Amino acid sequence: MRYILQNVFILVYFLFITASPGWPSPRLSFKDMIHDSDVIVEGFVLDQADSANKLYQENVGSQGVTVVLSMGPVKQAKFYVSKVYKGELKVNQLIDIYTDSRESKVPGELKIKREYLMFLNQKWDKRGYQIVNKDKGYWQIFDCEGQKRLKAWNQDSRLRNPDSYQSYADFVKELEGSLSRIAFGEE
Repeated sequence: MRYILQNVFILVYFLFITASPGWPSPRLSFKDMIHDSDVIVEGFVLDQADSANKLYQENVGSQGVTVVLSMGPVKQAKFYVSKVYKGELKVNQLIDIYTDSRESKVPGELKIKREYLMFLNQKWDKRGYQIVNKDKGYWQIFDCEGQKRLKAWNQDSRLRNPDSYQSYADFVKELEGSLSRIAFGEE
């Protein structure tokens, strides 16, 4: 009887694991986002587009072999870089930000002509970037009673108290301090 209960328990355990949609990955800390990002930039969203499918074309192995992959629905935003904190991008450069996930609302939630600070990774095809931390590594920069503030991806825009939003100056100071410590090998 004990053997049967043990096997039933193991069977239920495996069914539970295979039936679950997956464990949510933990959100990255600020320090982890800095380390994981290829570029950290400020800028403006100029345009957005939805595409039914994004085709990636790569030469694989020898010169004569080309593989075309369809990656499903893609959201794309044209982003104008106005300031670079980390990475090889240049000021005044125009980049593409892609989201391949059906569940993600980014860049659909990004507003045209609004200013953002973004932590980005280069896409595997090197033709654009994706926001780190499961599309949560970005903040909208806005003016609140004469001071620059940051609105996180999950903050309700109806908040009116300036103290509800993070100070842009404090955030940038912390970011630049962390980048300096990383450059000197202290982090």
